[in-house]
Amino acid sequence: MSGKSSRNIINSDEWEALENNVPVLEMTPDGNIMRANRLFLELIGYGKHEICKLHHKDLCTVETVVSREYADFWRALRNGETVNGIFQRKRGNAALLWLDAVYIPMRNDEGKLVRIISFCTDATRRAQQAHNDSRKLSSIENAILCADFSLQGVILRANANFASAVGYSPEELIGMDCSMLVDDSEGERGLSAELWAKLRAGHSYSGRIRRRASNGEPVWMQATYIPLAGQNGAIERVAFLANDISDLMRREIRLLEEMQGIAMIAECMDNAAVITDRFNKISYVNHGFTRLFGYGRKDVLGRPLSALLLLPLPDA
Repeated sequence: MSGKSSRNIINSDEWEALENNVPVLEMTPDGNIMRANRLFLELIGYGKHEICKLHHKDLCTVETVVSREYADFWRALRNGETVNGIFQRKRGNAALLWLDAVYIPMRNDEGKLVRIISFCTDATRRAQQAHNDSRKLSSIENAILCADFSLQGVILRANANFASAVGYSPEELIGMDCSMLVDDSEGERGLSAELWAKLRAGHSYSGRIRRRASNGEPVWMQATYIPLAGQNGAIERVAFLANDISDLMRREIRLLEEMQGIAMIAECMDNAAVITDRFNKISYVNHGFTRLFGYGRKDVLGRPLSALLLLPLPDA
């Protein structure tokens, strides 16, 4: 018994609109291609008579055909289930494309599955963009510290870099309150509470933060917290991206301690002493300098050392 055609199930006006605007493919329940409209033929790169000699698997890569997902795809269709999604397919010239498609099993009056009809659109550019975005995200994950927090500060996810920086495994961090990584000092906890109040209000934060590793050692990070909203516009979680700058901070702290020691000695000298930072800007002058040259410290701190040659004498 012949079943109803899809064109009899959909009224003629609707079918004409679909035919003129959407790529359409019709197949038997076994996957043999029965017909395709002009738009589908142009999209896939086959002629009208040529495509009717093909099976659906001829439009797929070998990897797709032998995959479990492809077997599940056909099992669902033969069970009368509609299937939709983004699918990779193969053009007549073997070039790959992605289709945003819906596959609809069609039954006759007796309930027998008689054909499968597919409506689709070309999603190649969107799929390639998503793939590129995924690769970029993967590169970011491999390069920096990443984590996701709930609005209460509970760690939802942490990558290997973040876990390594604070001395835990990613599994140990999940479910941990991020306050466990904050120094016990009252000042640090106060800053953390103020930060989370701003994040819950939807304000991002970027800056240097100090956290405590599992061994009690300080970990310095150049961090960015980004509140993320859900579909209803409400803030749902906070994304965390950071670089571990602990080595840099330890060097800066050692340099500061050395400078403080030098400054203590220099203050006891009558000679002028000037200390510059790594950018050759003046970070310290002693009393001998101010007595000898007559400049106050506020006049020279932060200036390039070469600027001393251009400053007018105070009594000029």
